[in-house]
Amino acid sequence: MGRSEATERPRDGQQIVADLHQLLQQQGHKPPYVLLGHSLGGLYMQLFARQYPKDVKGLLLVDALYPGAKTVVLDSDHQIQKAKPEAVAQAIQELLSAPL
Repeated sequence: MGRSEATERPRDGQQIVADLHQLLQQQGHKPPYVLLGHSLGGLYMQLFARQYPKDVKGLLLVDALYPGAKTVVLDSDHQIQKAKPEAVAQAIQELLSAPL
């Protein structure tokens, strides 16, 4: 598929962000960075900005969740319910820490 080498390391959000940080340094790209994240990549870029705040000048998020976003979820009866910010934050944390 892609050109990434196989690895035994976990492929969770923390590792993806650490790999990106290392790749940017190896390629000689100097901070501060303006990061673009689409969809799930938007969550990774927000995590990158939290992990390396001095290295980030700005974020451009396209179709990504972000703090304060209005989100709805379906309950067990498939009825739309307004999501509480804490529930959204927990879901994002679980997503970012889950292996790919």
